Amino acid sequence: MSRREQINEAIVNQKQNPYRGNTENTYLNDSIFKEFVKHRDLKRVYVTKLGLKYRWSDEEIQLMYEKAPDSWQAEDGKEILFDYGLGDNKVAIEGRDEKYHQPHHDHIEPKSWCKQQGWSEEKINHPDNIQILSKIVNEMKRDYSYEEFKLLAPVVLNSFKK
Repeated sequence: MSRREQINEAIVNQKQNPYRGNTENTYLNDSIFKEFVKHRDLKRVYVTKLGLKYRWSDEEIQLMYEKAPDSWQAEDGKEILFDYGLGDNKVAIEGRDEKYHQPHHDHIEPKSWCKQQGWSEEKINHPDNIQILSKIVNEMKRDYSYEEFKLLAPVVLNSFKK
């Protein structure tokens, strides 16, 4: 079994048997812990945390929850599950494992561009302008423009021994 498959299996197990204690780094506050107890859903905890950050309504939290994927697919076609656990519920905690399995929220339209266009903070941070990407993909997106990435990706691929 590959390391990726081992992490995927651990994430599935964590969803079935999450940490039940209420600690700040795991559930943030009592209301989120109660929400977790009600739904037993770590993705909901993650999205609720985003909702607190951006002051979303319950409807906006639900919208983001519905569009947040449970996994993503690498170019090799293999599914990579997102580790939505926080604190003691986190499975992939370091290195490559974390970069591939940790969800990151990303503004679809960059905040700087949105501000130039005169968007309000509410519109910039609305779930319609947020997507969930893996940490590694979000870091690449942050570091390169679309045009730069198109130019560099083939060069990087060709630099590896085949």
